[in-house]
Amino acid sequence: MQARSPIARLPFYLLVGFCVLLTAWWIYFQVRASHQIEESRLVAMQARTHKALVDFAPIIRKVREPQARSQGIQGVLEKNYPELELVADKDAAISEARLAPFLSPADPLHKLVVRVKDSTIAHIHDMARGTRLMFFTEGGTFLIVLLIGAFLFYRSVSRELAVHAQHELFLRSATHELKTPLAALKLGLQSLAQGRMDPERSRDYLELLEGQVDRLEFEIENMLLIAEGREKEVERQAGNPAEDITAVIVEFETRARGREIELELSGEGHGLQVLRDPLTFRQVLRNLLDNAIKYSPTGGKIQIDIASQGREARIRIQDEGPGVPPAERHRIFDKFFRGETGSSDALGGTGLGLFFARETMQVHGGSVQLEENDQQGACFVLTLPLVSGPATEAR
Repeated sequence: MQARSPIARLPFYLLVGFCVLLTAWWIYFQVRASHQIEESRLVAMQARTHKALVDFAPIIRKVREPQARSQGIQGVLEKNYPELELVADKDAAISEARLAPFLSPADPLHKLVVRVKDSTIAHIHDMARGTRLMFFTEGGTFLIVLLIGAFLFYRSVSRELAVHAQHELFLRSATHELKTPLAALKLGLQSLAQGRMDPERSRDYLELLEGQVDRLEFEIENMLLIAEGREKEVERQAGNPAEDITAVIVEFETRARGREIELELSGEGHGLQVLRDPLTFRQVLRNLLDNAIKYSPTGGKIQIDIASQGREARIRIQDEGPGVPPAERHRIFDKFFRGETGSSDALGGTGLGLFFARETMQVHGGSVQLEENDQQGACFVLTLPLVSGPATEAR
């Protein structure tokens, strides 16, 4: 299945971009508002310094003794203006409310000013920074949650579209795979019904029709077995894998001979015993051999080798075709996957063979893998446990 084009994803990108822009604008607006609030609080503190001077006026007018006047002013500050303090004019960080207008130059309090405490100013700044951090955190969290939700929604929709596309592809492929042999059967039967062929040519036609029936039965069997599901109970019996392979080779001999392809079986398989369900295991072999013949060049060779390795039987099926492109190797066992190349449509298939092979071998306690090799073509390796227990086992 081809990847969706960037244009198809454009609405999703626009939606995400709009959400990011909206969140960024909200954060900017709130941060700007927090700066304004911070400035207004500082201005309010400065205004309180002037209000404090108004409260000091009665004390300055009525109390003449400097020490008593200073104590009175400090008492008012501590009681009503704990955020303010009296400092010398040279120590004031910013211009604050001065006592000078109310006092004579000779008065000891003449050079004092009322200002906002450094701790109060720091507290205002800390509150503003905390508020801005809160807005950044809330906006960032909202944006992350929004992006995660958008991603999950996009992935869900993409999966639905992918499944829908796979189903459509499967229906097209299955229709082609079923109609092609049916069309050949109909044409062949019509030709035979006319009775204008000599006996030798009639035999060739019958042999061709038999091959089309086998092809039809092969694809229907794949679909039926997969429709039954992986959890289908299989009756595993002890048997020689070489006998299963030989039986399948016999089924494909006519087809291979028609393309001058040699099927060669070698190895130590005649002395091995494995537990397998003959029906499903032979179908796995048919799928792999079918693919090998499809992709092998005319006059090529398919090598089938059986050997034991440890407690497993290993079956290697090597063809001389184009092989599997590296980009597709991790997907070839996926359901309905038939590759991106144009040759897939020409060669036919429903994309179920390798999927069925993997599921079936797992149920049998074995595996099927695409082996890396230096030779031309694809090499699939089947593994099955050797018999080490009862001769029959249901699963």
